[in-house]
Amino acid sequence: MTYLYAGLGIAMLTAVMAMFQVAMGLTQQQIASKPPQDSYVKSPWQSNDQQFLRLIQTMDSSWGSGSTLCGKIMQTIAVSSTYPNLSGYGPGLVSSSGHARLAGACALANAAHRVVIAPAPAGATGYRLYSCLIQGGDVDCAFERN
Repeated sequence: MTYLYAGLGIAMLTAVMAMFQVAMGLTQQQIASKPPQDSYVKSPWQSNDQQFLRLIQTMDSSWGSGSTLCGKIMQTIAVSSTYPNLSGYGPGLVSSSGHARLAGACALANAAHRVVIAPAPAGATGYRLYSCLIQGGDVDCAFERN
């Protein structure tokens, strides 16, 4: 009987040590893994989007849509010192999207950053900002193609 209890004790100790080893392995694996770097976070593009959002808060329905909206936005940026980082933005290609949210949108681009500002859908007020970083040879955002 003594051998049985000794054997059970050794088996239990071995099982506890195996669980401890597995737990340590999982803990070490989590520390070693790192999420991929996001090129947008803390970039100039993120601060430019924040400035565009401040600009949109000042806009009303009289700004229009499409090329009229783009012209008014670019004129406001040119004459105002409130949005200094936005002066490099120029008209981008008109959005080819058929989605209702992007109807009457104005597209502005600066190097690898594209901003689409669209009037709110019927029944809502204001304007909506859509933004992306253009990669490769693309000329529009992925959300415009899908």
